[in-house]
Amino acid sequence: TEYFDANITEALVLEVRALLYPDVVEPDGDAYLIGDNIPIATFVGDECSNPIESVSVTIRPKSTVTWPPCTISSEGNGWYNCTWDSTDHPPGWYNVTMTVSKTYYADNSTEEVSFFLGTEPVLSNPTLTPTTGGWGWGEEYAFRVNIKDRDGNMNNVTLRKSFDNITYEIINYTNLTASTTQTVEFYQRFSCSDFLG
Repeated sequence: TEYFDANITEALVLEVRALLYPDVVEPDGDAYLIGDNIPIATFVGDECSNPIESVSVTIRPKSTVTWPPCTISSEGNGWYNCTWDSTDHPPGWYNVTMTVSKTYYADNSTEEVSFFLGTEPVLSNPTLTPTTGGWGWGEEYAFRVNIKDRDGNMNNVTLRKSFDNITYEIINYTNLTASTTQTVEFYQRFSCSDFLG
């Protein structure tokens, strides 16, 4: 025992770091149009799912390129949110990359498929012409319109009629994809009962 004090080492410092767990909660597969402000809601917890405050958080939407981060707002109780302006960004699926760090915690990151950024379908050049005869009752009419949807999504084009410009009745419809301009045609014959309601 007389050598006990001579065999003691200096005090060792052990730093235990908890792991941060980032989670992109919203959007979750939602669809938006180019120009929309897209709300992004995230949560940071520890391995016990306790909310972690005062975390350095970076949120970046990512498509074929990684975009600049959006400005983070700490909402409290582990929630960190931002709103991303999608104006002038290309259509397609976007991931959200989230990177988190805090003193005494191990840095971490996650990337999740989050939203689809699309374009509105464009309808153009609507025309109405009689197919035979003239413009009278009982004649058949051709309704035509061009449609283009850069996303190539399924679109519904519907021809409707109304007697009061408030309520509408479906006459005909079609579903189609139109990544290039396509012409949709409907043919309809109107009788006196269409006029009288």
